Amino acid sequence: MFEQFRQSLRDLMDRSTPPEDRRAGLAQMKQTLVQARMGLDDLRSGIAQTRQRLAAEQRELETVRRRKGLAAGINDTETVALAEKYEVLHGERTGMLERKLSAQE
Repeated sequence: MFEQFRQSLRDLMDRSTPPEDRRAGLAQMKQTLVQARMGLDDLRSGIAQTRQRLAAEQRELETVRRRKGLAAGINDTETVALAEKYEVLHGERTGMLERKLSAQE
């Protein structure tokens, strides 16, 4: 991306273009860089949010598994069934967030 930007800048400076056209081209390039920087900042904050959500889902998954084990230890089938339902739900969310984080990175 930046190599193309550098080449465009070189092309603009090497040609015999009028100063007004150079200014317009440089202004457009500056705007492009500002947008790229803002996009990177948004992506970084998105990655941080995804990491936080993933950590929360992983904690919830661990909690559900622990509760499931405790309920199984006292033969509480109703609680075990409910915990299995939520274990699947949190497992799916965890997997989705892991894929999202991978794509963002």
